[in-house]
Amino acid sequence: MTRGVPAAARSSLSWAAATDIGQRPRNEDAYAGAACQDQGRSSRGFFVVCDGMGGHAGGEEASELAVSVLRDELAWVLDADWPSAEAIEARTRQAVAAANHAVFAMNERSATIGRDRAGTTLAMLLVGNNGEAYVGHIGDSRVYLVTERDAVLLTLDHTVANREIRQGTLPEVARQRADARHLTQALGPFPDEYVQLELRSCPVVEPALFVLCSDGVSEADLVEHEAARLLRPLLAPGADLEAGCQALIAAARRAWGHDNMTAILVRVDPDA
Repeated sequence: MTRGVPAAARSSLSWAAATDIGQRPRNEDAYAGAACQDQGRSSRGFFVVCDGMGGHAGGEEASELAVSVLRDELAWVLDADWPSAEAIEARTRQAVAAANHAVFAMNERSATIGRDRAGTTLAMLLVGNNGEAYVGHIGDSRVYLVTERDAVLLTLDHTVANREIRQGTLPEVARQRADARHLTQALGPFPDEYVQLELRSCPVVEPALFVLCSDGVSEADLVEHEAARLLRPLLAPGADLEAGCQALIAAARRAWGHDNMTAILVRVDPDA
């Protein structure tokens, strides 16, 4: 368990994270988060979760490398001057392209020893001044938004089934395909021009809890099912996000626990 800004602090942004190996031989998930606070109520931070894939430890290396690059490339989020919307999009896409380029180059080097190409998913959250937030993803790692009224999935998995549904195939037909859950997007397997980050603005106008997680946590809609019992109480000022993160991972472990499980909880209160 890793704690970010202490959850008990009177701050407009608090966060905590946890990861668990599950029943896998190695943990191919990786994550990072960083936050700072100005004088007054404005807080900023960036948070990423990556779920690696690939044999011979390639997935572990891919996710760790992507997180390392993104940690450096997103350092601007912590600067005092919050950029324009256009600059935020450009810088974020540049950061993701840099991460993809690094993992792709790793794959090119590994090809000489005959190793399968590795890749990683990405779920990301940027929080800026005055409740501005941006959510991005590649693959099937997810970002949810929990408020007092609802729990909403902000991302759509990049899978074959969802690609076919977008192209007009009936959902029940698309989901019966043998390759329905295969990913159509990932960082690393292909050059930068094939990577299509989905990025959206998500202004925070009320106390909100963002949940970033790998599919070991989100499988079978666990987050939606646990929103009322585990997550909504964490909206309260001073609620223990670290304990909440532990409880969410424990719920995923009880439900199946076969995969790596990683979650970051980020509470944002624009009125704090």
